[in-house]
Amino acid sequence: MKKSWDKKISAALTATLILTVAPVSTLAQPNARITQSTPEDVYVDIIGEGERSTLFNENWKFHRGNVENAQNVDFNDTSWDNVNLPHDYSIDQEFTTSGEAESGFLPGGVGWYRKTFVVPEKYQGKQLMVEFDGAYMNAEVYLNGKKLGEHPYGYTAFAFDLTDELVFDGKTENVLVVKTNNKIPSSRWYSGSGIYRDVTLTVTDEVHVGYNGTQIIAKDLETNKNGTVEVDVTTTVENDGDTNKTVTVKNTLLDEKGNVASDTTTSEVQIAADESQDVKQSVSVESPELWSVEDANMYKMKTEIVEGNEVLDTYETDYGFRYYDFNNNEGFSLNGENMKLKGVCMHHDQGSLGAVANHDAIERQVKILKEMGCNAIRVTHNPAASALLDICNKYGILVINEAFDGWTEYKNGNVNDYTAHFEETITADNQIINGEPGMQWGEFDVKAMVDGAKNDPSVIMWSIGNEIDEGVSSSTSHYVNLASDIIKWVQEVDTTRPITNGDNRKNTNPNDAISQINQKIYEAGGVVGMNYANNNQTVSMHNTYGDWPLYGAETASSVHSRGVYSTSGRDNSILQMSEYDNDAAKVGWGHSASDAWQFVIKNDFNAGEFVWTGFDYIGEPTPWNGTGAGSVSGQGAKPKSSFFGILDTAGFPKDTYYLYKSLWDENSTTLHLMSTWNNNEIVKNYDGTVKVDVFTNAAKVELYLNGEKIGEDTATKHTTDLGYTYQTFSNGEFYPSFNVNWAAGTLSAKAYDEAGNLISDTEGRNSVSTNGAAAKLDAYADKTEIKADGSSLSYITVDVKDASNNMVAGADNRINFSIEGDGKIVGVDNGNASDTDSYKGNSRKAFSGKALVIVQSTKNEGAFTLTASSNGLTSSSVTVNTKRASVEGEAYLQSYKISKNMYVPVGQEPQLPQTVVGTYNNGETKDLTIVWDSYDKSLLNKTGEFTVTGKLQDSDATVSVTVHVIGDVVAMEGYSTVTNVGIAPKLPQTLRGIYENGDYSEAFPVTWDIPENVFDNEGIVTITGTASVLDESIDVKATVRVEPGAAESTNIASKNYSDAPSFTNGKMQNGVPTEPSTSAISDSLLKLNDGITNNSSDTNARWTNWAIRNESPVADTYVQLEWQKEYKMQNVKLWHFTDSAYSVLPGDDNVRFEYYDSATNQWIEIESSHITQVSYLAGDTPYGFINPITTSKLRIWLKAPQVGKCIGLTEVEVYNYVEQTPVNTTANIDELKLNGTVIEDFDGFEGYNEETRTYTVNLGNNDYPTVEAFANNNEAITVLPVFENEVKIIVRSEDGNTTETYKVKFIKDTPPVVDKEELANYVASQEITTAINSADKYTASSYAAFKAAYDNANVVLNDSNATQQQVNEAYQNLQTAYANLKEASVGETVNKFELSIAVQMAQAVSDADLENVVPAVVNEFKAALAEAQTILANDKATQDEVDASFNRLANAMWKLEFFKGDKKLLQSFVNQLGDLNKSDYSESTWNVFETALNKANEVLVNENAMQEEVDETYTKLVKAFLELRLLPNKDLLNSLINQAESLNAANYTAESWGPFNLALVNAKNVYNDPEATAEEITNAKIAIEAAMAGLVSKPTAPVDSNVSDTVKSGDTTVNVAKTGDTTSFAGVTGLAASLTALAYLFVSKKKKD
Repeated sequence: MKKSWDKKISAALTATLILTVAPVSTLAQPNARITQSTPEDVYVDIIGEGERSTLFNENWKFHRGNVENAQNVDFNDTSWDNVNLPHDYSIDQEFTTSGEAESGFLPGGVGWYRKTFVVPEKYQGKQLMVEFDGAYMNAEVYLNGKKLGEHPYGYTAFAFDLTDELVFDGKTENVLVVKTNNKIPSSRWYSGSGIYRDVTLTVTDEVHVGYNGTQIIAKDLETNKNGTVEVDVTTTVENDGDTNKTVTVKNTLLDEKGNVASDTTTSEVQIAADESQDVKQSVSVESPELWSVEDANMYKMKTEIVEGNEVLDTYETDYGFRYYDFNNNEGFSLNGENMKLKGVCMHHDQGSLGAVANHDAIERQVKILKEMGCNAIRVTHNPAASALLDICNKYGILVINEAFDGWTEYKNGNVNDYTAHFEETITADNQIINGEPGMQWGEFDVKAMVDGAKNDPSVIMWSIGNEIDEGVSSSTSHYVNLASDIIKWVQEVDTTRPITNGDNRKNTNPNDAISQINQKIYEAGGVVGMNYANNNQTVSMHNTYGDWPLYGAETASSVHSRGVYSTSGRDNSILQMSEYDNDAAKVGWGHSASDAWQFVIKNDFNAGEFVWTGFDYIGEPTPWNGTGAGSVSGQGAKPKSSFFGILDTAGFPKDTYYLYKSLWDENSTTLHLMSTWNNNEIVKNYDGTVKVDVFTNAAKVELYLNGEKIGEDTATKHTTDLGYTYQTFSNGEFYPSFNVNWAAGTLSAKAYDEAGNLISDTEGRNSVSTNGAAAKLDAYADKTEIKADGSSLSYITVDVKDASNNMVAGADNRINFSIEGDGKIVGVDNGNASDTDSYKGNSRKAFSGKALVIVQSTKNEGAFTLTASSNGLTSSSVTVNTKRASVEGEAYLQSYKISKNMYVPVGQEPQLPQTVVGTYNNGETKDLTIVWDSYDKSLLNKTGEFTVTGKLQDSDATVSVTVHVIGDVVAMEGYSTVTNVGIAPKLPQTLRGIYENGDYSEAFPVTWDIPENVFDNEGIVTITGTASVLDESIDVKATVRVEPGAAESTNIASKNYSDAPSFTNGKMQNGVPTEPSTSAISDSLLKLNDGITNNSSDTNARWTNWAIRNESPVADTYVQLEWQKEYKMQNVKLWHFTDSAYSVLPGDDNVRFEYYDSATNQWIEIESSHITQVSYLAGDTPYGFINPITTSKLRIWLKAPQVGKCIGLTEVEVYNYVEQTPVNTTANIDELKLNGTVIEDFDGFEGYNEETRTYTVNLGNNDYPTVEAFANNNEAITVLPVFENEVKIIVRSEDGNTTETYKVKFIKDTPPVVDKEELANYVASQEITTAINSADKYTASSYAAFKAAYDNANVVLNDSNATQQQVNEAYQNLQTAYANLKEASVGETVNKFELSIAVQMAQAVSDADLENVVPAVVNEFKAALAEAQTILANDKATQDEVDASFNRLANAMWKLEFFKGDKKLLQSFVNQLGDLNKSDYSESTWNVFETALNKANEVLVNENAMQEEVDETYTKLVKAFLELRLLPNKDLLNSLINQAESLNAANYTAESWGPFNLALVNAKNVYNDPEATAEEITNAKIAIEAAMAGLVSKPTAPVDSNVSDTVKSGDTTVNVAKTGDTTSFAGVTGLAASLTALAYLFVSKKKKD
């Protein structure tokens, strides 16, 4: 009740004030609706104190999908995601068959990034540059709305000078915008999308070292390494100022500890304005520490640009001293020591992190490889991230940096890859640094790769391409000349490193194009890399090209699934590959791990190998790889990642890791067994035994089963001519194998050295046990502490174990992850290529008993705890500390956290924060006060946005917030989409609001309520949700069209297909195809679609052109498939027949396809993609059509690579193209109803204007009808309320690309003209205006009546619906009220206005309102009202009387909340207390209780007692009751006192009698104290018992018979009874129990008080 009266009285007082002061601003509205964005860190400075460059990765805004005008400064990005770089916007999307297997079934698309930053004024005159280490791809860069330029390649660094477009005023926000566009297909592997590498901001003086501006070359290092080494330093100095400058260039070499390691060289140079100059100098260093794979000694060249005494720029370059050589006969040597390159190829993705180039993630990979014995990485097939090169410099890993996968012709149908841009030229308006107008992008990117890494000691070769004509369907005849250009471009930047490539042709014909390119590489001082050369090919290449240095650029290409032994090769049912090192677990063109190493270690001339690959990577899931959309496996979008890795995507090692470790790591002993010894998980040999491989470099191995030795093998050591050693076992392999009869238990191995000594310290798994059922989880982290920097990572492994702590090898339990503290989960993985769960969830199924979760630190120092749990298993937790890096020097403010966006309704002033939390560079935080600048508050009266700025306390830092003024949103835009059964679509996280006039507001966050299983059936599903608009929730709706599940592609060539094709063949004769014949050229056409792919013994199971193998030129032959119907198709699989004699692989150029076009009656060649061909024994070779074709006839053209050879097929599969569910594009209304009636039938419908999409309806005098709109194609429809006689209907197409606005225009009869002129003139007349402003002149009652008439007249004037009668009555009433004004008595002006208002309000109180008010208040209120009415009518009443009456009435009205108290609970409690006896309780507690009880009885009989008084009385009575204390029983204490007093002091020593006597005196005092507590009585009893026991008799004293043990310790005779004990208050037991909770609350409140 009080709240309503508060409002009424407040209104009265406000009304009074309006008469005497200026109007109150609408900004002072109560209950303001204000919201704000999530607080974010704002950096006070753009760069740290004393820094030249800084990472620019934090606080970017991101939006997936294309949007208009996102590059503009004023674009509203508040609804975009907040992200930190590096960032990949493909990795968090769903795997889908609308993508392709080759790129991991993940989408690409457009991504927009925006970053706002303020540049302090102190940087005026400085140069600012931004560098992107990599953005995939087609990056466009804008600054403050102006396009700076673009960069199409996704893998090289590029930079822009920001200076000219920046605002340096210290308060204006500059906006840097980047758009990337990854249009799939664009890559032969998963590329990721977005700004996936670091971004760096550099601030320099106008005169500075240029971008990548130093080059360091040690001269004659091999000769002078133990003496003085001259080091040439070339420094590019740039002058971006408008005046010439004379500066000194200084160079000094520093060692790893920062000590000076050389002399300092200085040169004075003049640099012209807006020019650059290369300054060549040299320094001398004595006996430098060499950089090697064992000891990566690093130096730093410190370059300074000095003008006078001022250092303008300091630039530091990492460098390492090393020399190396590639020799055609002796292979590779580093620092004079021969060594094999033990390398791996590496794609750039980081598993569950996607393409994100996180430093910790890359470092983890490198450390794992280093521990395996790896010493080199070939970065395939693109330039490395700077982070990788830095890490390789640190750990001593050699690097081949590779420029391109292809050059100008796309591969495998990747029509959107970089090759389309290779020959494009840089335009004149592109401001990209080091890009010159007219320069080809190919040249720019080659030079960018070399320029950025030219000083890194880890980089030993520049690769210009990989398998450049592989998978290319167009001509590459120009590639020989292009190779010359690329070589020239490389050597224009760096001539100190050899050039290389990856050649998979291995052609011994010198005239072959690839051979010519290899020769050019050799002539340029380069090294030829061979991809997948077997030993014969390796030797043949060496014998043919004896001068060429050679190495294996790609070697082993084995495919394994970690922990899978249930097959010896490929398992199509579970889409997994065997762990066994054999030819069944490799691709057709590659080799097993052990075979590939043989080609290296046995050939001294072979410089080494690069295994394909170090880690599994997303995409290219061979043998289930394919190009074009659709499933390859027939099981959806899986597998989605490769099987090639030595480690899986989670970084868990496969068995081959330990094979390589045994071959490559010379510093430890490897002893490794398979990971399972479970009978049902292991494939058996034909005789039922289990093949057990033991990967080891020990001289001897013994194998045990359950402690019993079951086999042994001893190695034989071999040494090559050059001194390389290796060993083989009795089976001729690098490792021993045993065939073991399986038995449950433990399989173990022991290793021995050459002297027969047992080696106890080994690496790998030396035993494996048959595990029991999964029982628990075991979580452990790779690091116990990481940096609290917001980017550092902890990799946490979770193992599934049985009760005996054995790994459960086959466990696939779902593991859930939760985290507490200063970390966040950024990725989950298990290494299973066929698991398509999101990498970004909080759970993962174990694979082969293991799962991985990656946690990233926050910037808070502390710790986080990660808990892994799974149903039925014991959970496990691990804690990792997060620690800030220590800082030196004085602390300075680095950043502060603020909500940069505030949202207010029109007319509402924002409540700007008065303080923010500032963070200093040492991690400390402090509250800082903001002083805000004034701003134009009229901006709050209209929708839009504006910026308010201010200053931070004790700082020059500018603080700014953007205020978004939001109008009344009448509806939210609708949304519609389409999905397939069982697939939940991604609904938008934000939607725009719509104002009454149809204009859009900005977007607001949306929460959707999606029922479980709602998409399980076909049809239209309506999903509802709410949008948060300011502090209100507005309903939103989405309609989802659920279509049937996407069908898998079907092999329409199969003999089992309902329309199985017929097979014919023919050949090209004189340039014209012969007619197709059902007679096979050779062998048979009958079984090419029988599903049997490898029956080589049956000639009817294959087709060949053997009969015409000797035709010259080589015969071009075809196999034709013909169906009864036309089908749309895109993918073909061929099993190429080969044998040891004549049948060979045709080669990419010798396979092509044609289809019959029924519309033109012509055969048309199909543009197709090609993947490396393999023999039918290794599996299929997939081919994809760049664009799907529709036909009933398909020709497969094949020819042999040379005369005398033939080609053949054993099986052909053709897959139909499965159309993706089409998305509707229309934005139409198909039916419109008014009040349920079709609009055309609605009374008053006048027509429809198609051009304006407007319906016109004449309503006459009728009310506006309800409008309903319907659409047939799942358009999203939003119907707005009537506005200005019009209803707008907004229709958005299902694909979101089209939005149309329809209108229903209502015509209403014009009402009669109401003449208000006379009333308006009268209200505005002089006499009325004077009177209304002269309240004090008239009596209160007459003025009140006049004021009421005046107000009513104004209401009528403003009422557009007012009738003429109302106008006339208002005019008459005002005239009458004016005439009845009575002037107040002379000498006294009595103001009764407030009293009159109070009376009006009081009269509005009904009897119902008074029903529950206490009678005394009711009586007083009625009396006060009667008195006020009397005084109000008394013209002679004085002001004192009026004021007194007002105060009395107001006071009475305030008391109308004094409701009569509900006494039921109090009465019930008092009734239960009636049986208490005063004699049972202590006097002090009874007195308090009795007072409370008496007060309760008084309240019970007081009819005016209010609820507050009743409640207070009840509480006090309960408290007093609970504090009642029963009188304790003192009988036992009395007995002890009597016994003690009977003792004779003379019988005891004085030392023992003294304490006894004190205890006795105390006991008597307690006994005589009526208020003594039970505790005091017990303590007195214990004390006197102890004293009696301690009495010591004198030697001559008689035994005192009164000392006894009658009262024993622990005797329960003394009971301490509390209130409510059944022994003393049985009748109140139930009440006491019911009051327990209340007592607890009371005590809690007492503690707080």
